[in-house]
Amino acid sequence: MRWGFIITPLTFNQMIKQNALRCAKVALDGKAPELYGLRANPNCMNHYGYFPLHQAAEMFSVDILKLLFSYGASANLRTVGAEVIEDLLPLHVAVENTCLHKYLEENAFPNQEDLEDSQATLNYICRIIHLLCLPEMKIFLDTTRLLAANTDNLVDELWNFIKDGKLVQTAVLLLAAQDRSVGDHPARKGQHQARWFFY
Repeated sequence: MRWGFIITPLTFNQMIKQNALRCAKVALDGKAPELYGLRANPNCMNHYGYFPLHQAAEMFSVDILKLLFSYGASANLRTVGAEVIEDLLPLHVAVENTCLHKYLEENAFPNQEDLEDSQATLNYICRIIHLLCLPEMKIFLDTTRLLAANTDNLVDELWNFIKDGKLVQTAVLLLAAQDRSVGDHPARKGQHQARWFFY
């Protein structure tokens, strides 16, 4: 487990990859006698160029994400290096991998000619919303929501998806970043409204 005087990023990444929540917590605490007071760094980059949050986002592990955030992991670290697609936030990993879900991959990506007709475009948008609201999509949206809540410059990330014509990715981020809660204002008490937590 130890290499020199640290818990290696490779070892810690393996804990994340195996969804070993208790092991990861022990490594982050550093209180086990076998660790000699050493702790895993929640922001350590592995030799592939990504961070623990990227791995947890790829696995849609909400529990691991919460654990990493509670120990100071940053959602604003970007991938770097020749072994990965560079400049990706954990949020990008979650959104892009959500779009690989079979429901979305098979049904949500349109042909260009389908978008030339306004009624077809409207039907397409309704289909995306329907697919994203399926119970099977909950864990994907929960993961994206948690990452979005901890990511700086969320509006910029949304704008980049829009600018690149990534409609499904835009829809995933918009739906996930929506915070439904009861307002604190007395005039709104008892009413549900949609609030966006873009920073």
